[in-house]
Amino acid sequence: MSNSAKFRIAYVGYILYSVLTGVIGYQLDDGALDAAWAALPENTSYELIDTAMEEYFIISAVAIIVIISACLASIVGVYFFKNWARWLTVGGIILLLPTSLLIGPTINSGFGTLLYDLGNIGFGALVAAMFFPPISKEFNKSKHSEL
Repeated sequence: MSNSAKFRIAYVGYILYSVLTGVIGYQLDDGALDAAWAALPENTSYELIDTAMEEYFIISAVAIIVIISACLASIVGVYFFKNWARWLTVGGIILLLPTSLLIGPTINSGFGTLLYDLGNIGFGALVAAMFFPPISKEFNKSKHSEL
């Protein structure tokens, strides 16, 4: 099996893993952590966010559509080894990192944390593979064929 086929299998596997992790996390939420969540100070005023989204509805809707489109383009582009897609992925990571500071403290079950951490490790390995041989050669091929 070629390296590109192995990468595609790993990439699709990661996407399926991410969806499955979300479903499992939702299904296993029995409310046991609700008291802990209630004890946390609220860092974000969701009323302000709701008000801003209502006042700037068109701008908010366009921004959401652009973000979702960029995410989908990145996923499809990486699957087809488009050079721009790996850079879009890295750009998305860089832009989304500061949001973890804005979220504030979080509470997860041990199992939820395990699934989340394994997903992050897997995604990091995939992103690294995009920039190192032999997978980077596949992206560089598409770069030259696009010119």
